[in-house]
This record gives sequence, C-alpha cells and structure tokens, in this order.
Amino acid sequence: MLQRILVLSLIFLAGFLSHDLYSQWITTPLDVQGPHQRILDNQVEIQPDHVVLRIPNAQFAGFTATHSMDPVIDSDSNALEVIPQTEEDIHIGDIVSYEYRGSILIHRVVGKGTDSEGTYYIMKGDNVNTPDPAKVRFGQIQRVLVAILY
Repeated sequence: MLQRILVLSLIFLAGFLSHDLYSQWITTPLDVQGPHQRILDNQVEIQPDHVVLRIPNAQFAGFTATHSMDPVIDSDSNALEVIPQTEEDIHIGDIVSYEYRGSILIHRVVGKGTDSEGTYYIMKGDNVNTPDPAKVRFGQIQRVLVAILY
C-alpha cells in the first residue's frame, strides 16, 4: 500500500512539474521591450473619412515571408519607416532594417554596446531563439520602423 502511494505521488509530482515547465517555457512569450515612441499625439489627426500622420521623411515599406518577426510583421504587413540620423536615434526595443551580407534584414534591437570600433547593436528576430550572429553598426542601419499597417 505504501509503495502504491509513493508511485502515485511521484506520478503526480512529475505531472505537476512538467505542466509548470511547459507553461513557463513553452507557452509564455518572451518579454520583449517595445519600440521607442516616435509618433506623438499631436502628429496624428483622425477625421471621419481619413487619418493623417505627420511623420517627417516617412517611407513606405513592405516585407517578405521570413517568419523571423512573426507575429508582429509578416509578408502581408506594410509599414512606415524613417531614416535615423544619429546613433542616439536607435533604442533597445526598436525594429530596424539593416544591411547584412548583401541582404536587408528587419529585426528588433535587443542590445547596445561599445567596443574598439565604436557603438554596436545586437539584433534578434522576435520569432527566433538566438540573436543575430554579428554586431550591427550604425552605418548598416537603413531605417527604423515607426508604424505597422495591417
């Protein structure tokens, strides 16, 4: 009888632990820092038949289906982006497009640091488990996402 109780207790404990691990590591999304606010209330005008966004130097952008930024950005998303002027225009949490080995990638800034070459940024796709392999320099960054249009 005691052996049966111990076995049932171990089974219950194993089930409880596996459920706890699953709910914490598998189903809970990572806490991702959001982008720096770039559009203020006074830059948005909402009318009954249209919306006006006053964003200097905004450029329209579309995306390809790489799935690295799912579910935030997908191939049917469109966006507005601006060209950053200085390193201070790039913040942790921002989503930026940058050049890497002849391709344009769009990922989130998850880190920022300095080394002997100056300021660098660490990028990561929201739907990717690891950061991008290389440090990204300001000169590689082409645009900063300021609005997603679904």
